[in-house]
Amino acid sequence: GGGPRGASGDVEVELQADRVGGGGGLGADRGPLGGGALCRRPVSGRGMSGGLSFVPLGVGDAFSARWYSTCFLLEHGETRWLVDCPHPILKILRESTASCGEPVEPSTVSGVILTHLHADHCSGLESLAFYFYFALGRRLPIAAHPAVLRRLWDNHLAAGMDALLTAEGLTRKTFDDYFEAIPLSLDAPTALGSFTVECHMTRHHVPTTALRVSAGGQVWGYSADTSFD
Repeated sequence: GGGPRGASGDVEVELQADRVGGGGGLGADRGPLGGGALCRRPVSGRGMSGGLSFVPLGVGDAFSARWYSTCFLLEHGETRWLVDCPHPILKILRESTASCGEPVEPSTVSGVILTHLHADHCSGLESLAFYFYFALGRRLPIAAHPAVLRRLWDNHLAAGMDALLTAEGLTRKTFDDYFEAIPLSLDAPTALGSFTVECHMTRHHVPTTALRVSAGGQVWGYSADTSFD
């Protein structure tokens, strides 16, 4: 409940973490995807070729001891965006996509669409940003509402990322050294490669956005964390 609604004729998929965990997910005791593997899903019945598809990487809530925290990989052509980024995101990405038969390398991920700052949705940002910085030599794009971006560095990431020890000594770093911020608007769509992203504030403890992502004439919707709206 509470997810964004598509216009007439759109095909829309909405997943709520605590409602899909029973049909599959990520658990160490049953392999990365469990008994009912949640692999690439085309958004419509037209198949994945050229269309918008998604991989449920995790389906757990904040207290799950069995499943990885809820996050997704959205794909359209060569464009791939993560929706939320819990720890350990590199392991989550590798295991989940390998179980679908086609492992996805983090170097092919375009960036992260971040719904909010609770740890079960953003605790993997530090490790993914360090991977982009050290292994790929580039910044990690993060698309989020300004209310989310505003507190991301000072209140979440700076303590572990604002200093690097180099041959010249301790070097101070800022958000812009690691990340490219892409603000999402409540009033107008935002283009992310071949994706168009719309957002809506939900009813939650901290600023949180539901998402509607469009590509190739198809729509994927995600309520994120919310009470009934």
